[in-house]
Amino acid sequence: MIDRQVHRTAKQFIEIHGEAALMEAMKLHNYFSARGKKESADIWDRVYVTIEWMQTPDEQGKKGFLDFKRSFFLKNLKERLNADFTMEQVSG
Repeated sequence: MIDRQVHRTAKQFIEIHGEAALMEAMKLHNYFSARGKKESADIWDRVYVTIEWMQTPDEQGKKGFLDFKRSFFLKNLKERLNADFTMEQVSG
């Protein structure tokens, strides 16, 4: 599961389960772990950590998901700008 899918799953879990999302993700982690399904347990561990991060407010009281979306957008914008700049250098 790629990071975008982990974040999407975490967001959906929060929408569906609310404050219980963290506990529900931990239940799935424990379920797969107890059955020896390490890869699935690892995925649910990542979802658990992401939910925890999304539900934890920062210093201004904002939840992590909004900051993630903002930083993701800025990172992509920087990558696109750098790619354009590099292409101009090569073309020029």
